[in-house]
Amino acid sequence: MRIKLFSLCITILVFFGGCSTDNKVKITKSKDGIIVYSNKSTPVNPDLTIRLKKEFSIEKHSSSESGIQVMYNVVLLDNNIYISDYYSSMIFTFNKFGKYLYSFGGKGNGPGEFQELSSMGIYQDTILVSDAASCKINKFSKEGKFIYSNNEIMHPPTEFNNLNNDFFISSRLKSEKVKNKMIIKNDLMVHDTKFNCIKTLQSFKIPVVNTGNITNVNLSEIIPAYTISNNSIYIALISYDRYVIEQYNESLEKISEIRKNYMRTMLSDKQKKILSQNYYSKVKNVVTDIYQRSIWGLYADRYDRLWVLGAYEQKGKELKFDIFENGQFINTVDFPYFSSILTFDEVINHIKFVGKYIIVEEEEKIVFYSYD
Repeated sequence: MRIKLFSLCITILVFFGGCSTDNKVKITKSKDGIIVYSNKSTPVNPDLTIRLKKEFSIEKHSSSESGIQVMYNVVLLDNNIYISDYYSSMIFTFNKFGKYLYSFGGKGNGPGEFQELSSMGIYQDTILVSDAASCKINKFSKEGKFIYSNNEIMHPPTEFNNLNNDFFISSRLKSEKVKNKMIIKNDLMVHDTKFNCIKTLQSFKIPVVNTGNITNVNLSEIIPAYTISNNSIYIALISYDRYVIEQYNESLEKISEIRKNYMRTMLSDKQKKILSQNYYSKVKNVVTDIYQRSIWGLYADRYDRLWVLGAYEQKGKELKFDIFENGQFINTVDFPYFSSILTFDEVINHIKFVGKYIIVEEEEKIVFYSYD
């Protein structure tokens, strides 16, 4: 495997309107005590710039030393980088400079193996990896040694992230029959370290036509964008005409809403074509077949700023992020991206904010950016 080092610094381009700088955000409190930040389209700090630096990249494909084909999850532990691969169900380990160290896991039914690797997280100094197909959680040491499996989980999380030392937030995707109709259901919930559900924050469902094949369902209708920052959970409302982010505190109480002025944005012809090719044509929704979701991706950086990837007309190889701090819209920044066609699947799979890095999976490599 070749590691490509970069010294090039990129300054993210800044876009801002020329409107009046007065009354850019209105802060109110609802009757139930929830703080509401109502942001206009004009940023609070139009001079904000964020510099990116390409630190290193890791080559993909099975012929490389690491063997990564499709990046699935990324976690950091003791300066090492752990990347799970969707196709091989392997976890590949690299040092802080991107040098390959070792791998573990793999497909199978044996100890430490997976039928279908689903998600990965950190608990204390160990690595937890879920297997949705065999309903278990495998636990590994940071050196990749298998410790044990928890086989008592009926529906292992499709995705989970550390909320703190005692709780995880997870997304559990499953199919079930309701009144003789097959649906795909996604529960966004908080659970303890034994994966017992503490509270379901939100629940989403969508009907399917044939066997409930999850890969052929428009997941953008049931998978919310969410992130964790400073022991708070932020969840973006799944909407096509509203721009709303809900904040929950460590006690799992909703404490604020972040809103921003928004107008519906239509899907491009290329996006419509991809949508029709990937999902059941018999499941029609006038709104989702024409318009983009208002918020595609939601991320928190190491400074507790929120990066919101909202709907927009993509004209080149870049992404536009709205930056929020303390509920206020600070500015919109332009982020370099390898593709000129943006889909929801790409957003949830190819962009990760982990520790001090913004990680982007490209066609032939995984690029690690640092930022200020």
